[in-house]
Amino acid sequence: MTETKPKTAEELLEGTYRNVRMCADSLLDLLPHVKNEELKSEMTTEVSVYEAFSSRIVKEMREHGITPSEINPIARFSAKMGTFWHTLTDPSAPHIAQMILEGTTMGVGNLLRALREAENTGVPEHILTIARDVCNYEEETMERIKAFLK
Repeated sequence: MTETKPKTAEELLEGTYRNVRMCADSLLDLLPHVKNEELKSEMTTEVSVYEAFSSRIVKEMREHGITPSEINPIARFSAKMGTFWHTLTDPSAPHIAQMILEGTTMGVGNLLRALREAENTGVPEHILTIARDVCNYEEETMERIKAFLK
């Protein structure tokens, strides 16, 4: 997710939507390379949760008259190629877990910055809650993924 500086509820929703889409898409790109069944199960669960977040955010966006924009195709292709090359050289569970941790850490950092700014701009509480829920889930995910670094 690119760093955002939300000034409105719509911008926070867009940023949060891009975050969950990038997470789900990245995990889906990684799944075919995962041999460890426990890690594969964890990732599959994460995809389901990110899809549920995506639906929740899209519903809220539509209520605000916003059409969700998809991730930039060039950024998407770049991420796909990065996944391909990183798993080609090392498809081990610890390496894939490290990739997930790095991506999630970046996403959480960007979303937390956007959330902190939005908290001081009058964004409605229920929209802040959506972004907080995503951040909380991603932080919990990082803790679970750490078990695969061994």
